[in-house]
This record gives sequence, C-alpha cells and structure tokens, in this order.
Amino acid sequence: MLSVYVGTNDTGATDTDPTGGGATGNNMLAVQVNVYDGGSGGGDGNLTKQTLPVDANSADDRVWTFQYDWRNRQTQATAPQDYYTVNTFDTLDRVTQV
Repeated sequence: MLSVYVGTNDTGATDTDPTGGGATGNNMLAVQVNVYDGGSGGGDGNLTKQTLPVDANSADDRVWTFQYDWRNRQTQATAPQDYYTVNTFDTLDRVTQV
C-alpha cells in the first residue's frame, strides 16, 4: 500500500488518482503516504518514509523516516519533533542496544 485516502465522495476517483483530479464534490484526502526503498525500483520492500498529512500545508505534515542494515533490519527511525531511535542487533537478530 502506497497511500491511504479517506472521504465520503469519490466522484471521478481512479486507482491512480483517488482525488478525481479535482472533480466537483470529490473530498478524498490522503491521510497516509508511504515510500518504499527511497522511491527507487528494485529494492527490498523496506518502508523508508511515512507521511501523515495534517492539513493542506505540507509544512505541518508528520514525517517518519526509516533506515535498514544490509539484513533488512530496521536500525533507525526518525519521527516528528526530533524524536528518533537507533537499534543495534547481534548476529542472531536480537536487539542488543536501543
């Protein structure tokens, strides 16, 4: 899933454009937008960015970013308001340090 939209009128909506391209009455709004592998093809399917739009101003969006090691284990998560976590794993995939 790349994006989640909500609304009560999907007039003119398509799979590629749930907003209907501005069709009259369409009130579908994105409430979650996901980016996998930094937006490039041929990746490992890792969620690298998640955006939760708050309003029409993109500066107000809540944005999380994620990083992974070569074993596809999430090693870092950065959240809004300068919150972040860093995980260290042992060779058996156990978290040894947060």
